[in-house]
Amino acid sequence: MAESRCPGSLGVARLKLDLDLIPARTPGTLGRLDAADPDARTCSGDTPGSLGVRDHGEPVHFVPPLINEFSEDYQQFENSVLATHLEYATYGRPEHRRKHPRPPAPTIPESDLQVVEDGFKLRKDAAEKCRKLLAEARADLKNEQDEFQKKPKENQQALEKQAKAKGEVVVTKVHRIGLTSGYRGYEHDSKLWHEYYRKKYYRLNHTQLSRINYSEGGLHGWKAVETMVDYIAPRKAAPGYSNHSRGIAVDFFSEEGGVKLTAETGKSNKDLRLHNQRWEKSWFYKWLELHKKDYGIERIPSEAWHWEFQISSPANAPKGTPPAAKSASTMSRT
Repeated sequence: MAESRCPGSLGVARLKLDLDLIPARTPGTLGRLDAADPDARTCSGDTPGSLGVRDHGEPVHFVPPLINEFSEDYQQFENSVLATHLEYATYGRPEHRRKHPRPPAPTIPESDLQVVEDGFKLRKDAAEKCRKLLAEARADLKNEQDEFQKKPKENQQALEKQAKAKGEVVVTKVHRIGLTSGYRGYEHDSKLWHEYYRKKYYRLNHTQLSRINYSEGGLHGWKAVETMVDYIAPRKAAPGYSNHSRGIAVDFFSEEGGVKLTAETGKSNKDLRLHNQRWEKSWFYKWLELHKKDYGIERIPSEAWHWEFQISSPANAPKGTPPAAKSASTMSRT
C-alpha cells in the first residue's frame, strides 16, 4: 500500500492506495507518490521531479489550503485584527491620531431599554419613536395599497410596467416591513464580529492575504491585519462603537416583490453598492426619507437599511479602552 497527500472529499488526509490497482506516481525526493503524473493536478505537498513543472508542486497549481479556525496561528491573527480594529476606533488611525481616546459605549441597563417589537430593544426614548414610525409607515402602506387597488386595471398594469423599468415594484407588492436589529451590548456585538469574521470576512479575503509578500509579513502579518481592518471597517463597526451599542440605531427590512431586503453587505464593494441602490428604490426607504425629520432619524451613508435616532447619548462612557485595543499597539511589523 502507498499513501497520497492529495485532498479528498473528507479534507486533506492520507489516503491509502492499492498499487496493484492504481499505478504509482513517479518517484520524487520525498517518496514514491511524491512526484506527479504530468497530466494530473498537483498538490501542495508535491516536489519538483523529472517530468516537468506540472509534474510536481508548481505554486500556480496548488490546491488552496483548508482554513483551520482552531490553529494557534489563525486565532492569533483573528485577535490581532480585532485589536487593531478596536485601536483605530479608540485612538484613530496612525496618520490621524486623536488627542483624546474615544471609549466604547457603556452597557445600557435593562431598566433604560424598551422592546420595540419582535424582541428588538432600544433606549426608551428611541423605542417610543420607532414604534410610532413603524405604525405610521404600515398605516400609510395599507392606505396606498387600497388606493392602488381602486385604480382601473389598465392603470395598474401601466404603473407596474413603469416600476419594472426603473427596477422597482408597485406598492401592492410590498408585503412586510420591520426590524432585524436594535440594541447590541458590547458582548453581543463582539460575538457578531467574530461570527462575521469567521464565516465571511476572512474567507472572502484569504486569497488576497495569501499573496502578501513575506517582507510585509505574509499571510498573517502586519500588512494582512491592515488589509482585513480596511475591509471590515465599512461593513461592521468595532464592538462597542456602533450606535447599536448606544441603543439608538436599528436595521430595517422590507419584503417586496418576492425579495427580502435586509442588512446585507455582500462579498465586495460592488455588492454593497448594488444592495444599497436596491434598497434606495424600495417603498419603505422612500417613506423613511420623506418622514425622517418627523422622527429625527438619519441613515448612515454606507448602509441604506441602518438608521439612527438623533438622541443625545445617555451616561458618559467609562474611562479606559477594551483590552484588545490596548494590545494592538504592541504588534510588531516583522
